[in-house]
Order: sequence, then C-alpha cells, then structure tokens
Amino acid sequence: MNTIYGLVSWREQPCNIEQDTPELFEVHCKDYDFERNIATMRIIGFVKRGKGWIRIEEVHRERGYTIKEIEDCLNKAGLKIIARWGDIREMSELKPDSRRVWFVTRKK
Repeated sequence: MNTIYGLVSWREQPCNIEQDTPELFEVHCKDYDFERNIATMRIIGFVKRGKGWIRIEEVHRERGYTIKEIEDCLNKAGLKIIARWGDIREMSELKPDSRRVWFVTRKK
C-alpha cells in the first residue's frame, strides 16, 4: 500500500501526462489534504472512437496511515506480521522515504 510519504509525494508533480498515444490521452492531477490525510488523484482521459473522442474522468482518494496504525490494525485483525518491505522487488527494509509498504502476514 502507499505510505503517507508516498501519497504526499504525489504533490511533487501535481499534473502529468500519463499516456499520449494516437488512441488515448491521459492526465493525472494530484493533491494531498494534510488535515484529513487524504490524497486525491483525478484522472482525465480521452479515448479515440471513430473520428471523435470520448472523455472519461475518475477520482481516486486514499487515506494515509502511519506504519504503526497499519500494524495495529493487522494485529487487531488477528494477523501476525512475518515481514515488511519498502521495496518488493529488492525486498529491502522499510525506510522513512519508502513510497510503498509491503506486508507478509498470517493468521495467529
């Protein structure tokens, strides 16, 4: 899942072109509400249909949680944390600037 650091980092590039092909144009606009710990990503896309384009919009919101809050929730759900990583490919330790966190759990 995204970490708070990862969600806040969306603001580094508030709007970016995600895809630009002859059939699809997609823009992502992002923001973070520090008072509520909610990141918002607005996706605007244009898909080619015949001689015209169809506009598609989506809004995604994610709440940021501290690692302690996540671990407490996993514990309350009856799950034991076996491992956690900041990078799944390298299986590296979680760091303060990790944009995602990966947990391996099992039932207690």
